[in-house]
Amino acid sequence: MNWSSSAEIIKRWLNPLPESMAPPQTDSPEEEDLAHALEARSRFPQCPSNPICVISVRDQALRLIAGDKIVCNYTVSTSRYGTGGQLDSFKTPIGAHRIAERIGEGVALHTIFKGRVAQEGFATVEMRPQQTGEDHITTRILWLDGLEPGINQGGNVDSMQRYIYIHGTHEEGLLGQAASVGCIRMRAEDVVELFDQVRVGTLVLILP
Repeated sequence: MNWSSSAEIIKRWLNPLPESMAPPQTDSPEEEDLAHALEARSRFPQCPSNPICVISVRDQALRLIAGDKIVCNYTVSTSRYGTGGQLDSFKTPIGAHRIAERIGEGVALHTIFKGRVAQEGFATVEMRPQQTGEDHITTRILWLDGLEPGINQGGNVDSMQRYIYIHGTHEEGLLGQAASVGCIRMRAEDVVELFDQVRVGTLVLILP
């Protein structure tokens, strides 16, 4: 046996590589989302370059990106049926979208919308992690229009015709887990804050 070679192997095992020689670390979810947003910005120049919304189904998060930085990070709920674009699937569509309409500016928190029209009543917020049997759309609506034919635009996979929104919810106790029937739900105060920072045409990227 070559004892000098064995000693060298043991030495290397006990003393890891210096940081400059170590393999690169895996990107964080936030860094991955930022990279996707920057790539989407170049693919869809018809949309304003700032800000961009990135919705991560994996993380149940919405990240607002301005320039090359994440400026806001919100907890959301996407569909409990998973991802997909088919009509009547109740799934959350993936891919690039734009905000087609902003609805509800100035209405009170927890105002209920029906047919995108504000009603007189208010939703009672459920803070426990349980379903109430209702799917109230509250506070603000950001109506999404798909930008990718065959994925979320046109035919039976059209996000706008499926009425896919980012909106407030009364089931705030379920935020952070997949609980909706297709839309992206947000806490009332959060959706107001987001609403005030985006405009018609803002790019929204939904990642699985």
